[in-house]
Amino acid sequence: MLKRARPEVDIHDVEPSADHPSDRVGAAVTDPAPTVGTPVVTVLLLTYNQRPYVERALAGILEQRLDVPLRVVVHDDASTDGTQDAVRAAAERHPGRLELILQTENQLSRGVSITARLLLDVDSEFVALCEGDDFWTDPDKLQQQVDFLRANPWCSVCHHDFSIVSDGGRADYEAGLRRYLDSLSWRTSPRVEGRRLALGNFVRTCTAMIRRSSLRDELLRAAHDVRPGDHMLFCAAAEHGDVGFINRDMACYRLHDGGSWSMLDPAQREERQLGVYWFLAGQLRGPMQHAVQEVLLHLLATSATQRQRYQALRELTGQIAQLAQAGSQTADALEATLARSAALQERLSAVTAERDLLASVTGHTG
Repeated sequence: MLKRARPEVDIHDVEPSADHPSDRVGAAVTDPAPTVGTPVVTVLLLTYNQRPYVERALAGILEQRLDVPLRVVVHDDASTDGTQDAVRAAAERHPGRLELILQTENQLSRGVSITARLLLDVDSEFVALCEGDDFWTDPDKLQQQVDFLRANPWCSVCHHDFSIVSDGGRADYEAGLRRYLDSLSWRTSPRVEGRRLALGNFVRTCTAMIRRSSLRDELLRAAHDVRPGDHMLFCAAAEHGDVGFINRDMACYRLHDGGSWSMLDPAQREERQLGVYWFLAGQLRGPMQHAVQEVLLHLLATSATQRQRYQALRELTGQIAQLAQAGSQTADALEATLARSAALQERLSAVTAERDLLASVTGHTG
């Protein structure tokens, strides 16, 4: 069950810890920072024009309690609203804990699948994802997921319960998302067959931790302009395992007017989703590939049927308009004919009355 969000905390309330196992030294803007030990978990935080929200996202990451080394990479895609200033300031307040990759040219507009490219530089055991407008609410989130993945080698993608925070955005998308997730009674099972991801994305990005070994580098290299990238990655990971669920609310998914996915209209989302299925149908292997191909064929048939229905509806609408116009013309003609008939009837009545009067005077009848 999706719940209301908890109160937010400010990044300034999260103090750096000198003996935190995830602390590192030498973090540098745009360059990877040296780590203390090989990171077991890498967090990828993706931002773009999310200045009002990014500090909360960073706070949720920095307050994590882990007993293994952590690497945090913040990638900003050439924001123009001050987001880069905010993440720079956070890195200065928490030295050694954030690696910043600050683009000067927007990569998404060039067709770059940013998360896939970043993952090629990740050699940790697990990868957690978050976007700059979402945030984590439980300081034990990452530890919970590490423990789950290590205890369950069958699991390629681990996710958990979450709340929705609505700061505007498309109300129809929020309602549709809630209906969709609530309709999946199996979504909250501890283990869900990976092939179910072919039917649609039921994992929110801010809740996901992926086993890095489940992602093939050649698939990541082939990804170009594949959006939504999170669904692509989850399906790719499910090629080698199933989906695990932790029944604990540990993150908030935010809806707002600047949401890159939620603000698309349904036709745009459908077009991009088809692109993901086309890519996966050619890149995946084994049962997951077959599952994606079946869904793609169904979507193409459904889409074609919908287009045919739309075309038929347009043609029918045109025919109705023509008939209405013809009917209007016919009605006008009929009205004129009836008016002439009434005039003739009136004239005939007058003539008849005159004839009867003349007959009464002369004594003749017609």
